Amino acid sequence: MPLLCWAPGERPAVRHWCTTTPVVAAQAEIAHALIGLLAGSSGVEPAPCTAPGCVFFFDRGRSRRQWCSTGCGNRARAARHYARHHPAELHPADRHAE
Repeated sequence: MPLLCWAPGERPAVRHWCTTTPVVAAQAEIAHALIGLLAGSSGVEPAPCTAPGCVFFFDRGRSRRQWCSTGCGNRARAARHYARHHPAELHPADRHAE
């Protein structure tokens, strides 16, 4: 809970007063940030990473990126290359499913 503290001769400051456990307070802070992110009030444009198997999101509004990291970009390019040069073969990870 925010609390305004204004001591004589000083600038006003906000102090956060917590009446719950630190774990619950951290969960509430994360939930508050997530609501702002999903509601669009944070100025961030979340986009899913397009690399195969990646479940992360990143801020698409900051650049023209397609991936959350350079590692995901490398994996996506390697998968595209493999698919172009080995169209009839199964992906190595899919061979175990047979």
